[in-house]
This record gives sequence, structure tokens and C-alpha cells, in this order.
Amino acid sequence: MLKKILVTVCLFFVVTAVANSAVEIDKTRLELTADAGEKYVSKIKLTNKNTTDVTIEIAPSFYRHLYTKGTIKPEGNTELPSCQAWIFFEKNNYLIKAGESIEVPLTLDIPSGKNGEYVASILLDQKENNETLNTEPDNIKINLVNRLAIPVYLIIKDTCKISAEITEFTYLNPKDFDISTLNTNAFVITIKNTGTAHIRAKGIITIFDGNGNVIKNIPVGETFPIFGGFSEKIPVFTEFLQPGKYKAIATIAISATETLQAKTEFEVK
Repeated sequence: MLKKILVTVCLFFVVTAVANSAVEIDKTRLELTADAGEKYVSKIKLTNKNTTDVTIEIAPSFYRHLYTKGTIKPEGNTELPSCQAWIFFEKNNYLIKAGESIEVPLTLDIPSGKNGEYVASILLDQKENNETLNTEPDNIKINLVNRLAIPVYLIIKDTCKISAEITEFTYLNPKDFDISTLNTNAFVITIKNTGTAHIRAKGIITIFDGNGNVIKNIPVGETFPIFGGFSEKIPVFTEFLQPGKYKAIATIAISATETLQAKTEFEVK
């Protein structure tokens, strides 16, 4: 006799709204700076865009890393300090009427004596309008739960340093690196976080011809969080350049006030 097996699968979305979810969130992430020993109080606004009522279950959880193929981890322990146990809600389930919004109170109770950066996630599970899949004849029933995740970043005031360096800025000749079929030229920028708080790097690559004239500016999109000790290798593509000698300068912002620069000279044959 076969037993029916129930499997619950959570579909993660780190965005404000998704096609399968009836709920929008006013915050894509929480980035907080507070004193150790402080009790931080905030609110999360949830809006039900559906035509029926929705119940949301909310709870703190561990941080979900967003790594790419270009993420370079430091040696040793890469586990990030967690503030999951410091996050509290007045209750765990909230009913949101169709077309209405609610504000969910959030308290972050920070212990004394802490320093550095701490991370966590806030999970919001939608209890209605979830799909169920039956895998006959295996007799397995799978529940698909729509889940939204809000990452939380907490910096203890005056205990973290924002610092980074560009360890690599290289032009890749498509003929040498098997990317000629993409009809592009490419650069690689590697950024290492030498500080103690995460950064999100973004910027621009300016290309100069042999006479020093600016011929192109290439945007470098914002990275996922790069934590202390981690590096991120970022590929940047542009259209083919005509044969000749060039210079490129990468200008990368790592905060609202701090930027990095690197230069490379290359020849397109």
C-alpha cells in the first residue's frame, strides 16, 4: 500500500511584487544603522492587490546569500553574524482585505556590546491562492507556497568601515576568449571588499581612443551585496571596437561618497 507524501515547496521572490503573489511590499530590503543596546522600531506596509482577502504569515529567518558565478569567497568561515533572534513582530499572521493595505509593526531589539554588521531575512508566506501538484502514480502531493523575502542588514553605529579595492581591470579580446560570436568586446572588473560592512558597487567605464578622445561610456550595473573579505568578478560587455589602441578608466562607486578608479590600456587587432 502506497502512502501519500506531502511536500511543501516555497517559491522565493526578493521583489516587491510577483505575478503569482497578490501582495506588494513597500520595502525591498531593510538597511539599518543603530546603536548597540537600542530598540529599533519600524513598519512594513503590505498591500493586497487581489480581489479576495489574503492571509500573510510573517517571521524572521536566516539570511539568504545571493552569489553569482563571479563571487570569490574568502578562505575560512564565511558565515555572516545573524540578527534573526533580535527581530520581533506583534503577531505572526495578518489578514489583508481585498484592495486594502496594512502596516506591520517590526521591532529590532539589539543587545548591548555588539559591533559590526549583522544580517537576517523576513519571510512572508501567502496562505491563499497557492498551487498543489499531484505526481501520480508516485502518489506525492506538492504544495507550492508563494514566499516573499526581505533581506535585513544591520550595522552597529561607529563600528564598521566602508573600504574596497579594484584588484583586476582587464580587457578581453573576443578572438582570444571565444566570445567573438557575441559580437561584443568585454572587460572584467574584480572588486574586493576590504572593509567590515557590505557594499554594492556600480559605476562606469570610459573608453578613450589613441588621441585621448572619449569614444564611449559603458555603465556598470549595481552588484549584489559584497561582504567584507569577499570579491566579485564583474563582466562588462560593449559593442565591437574598431582596430586600434585604447585606454579605459573604470570609476566605481562603493558608497554615496566613496569611489574607486582603475586604468587599463589595450589594443584591438
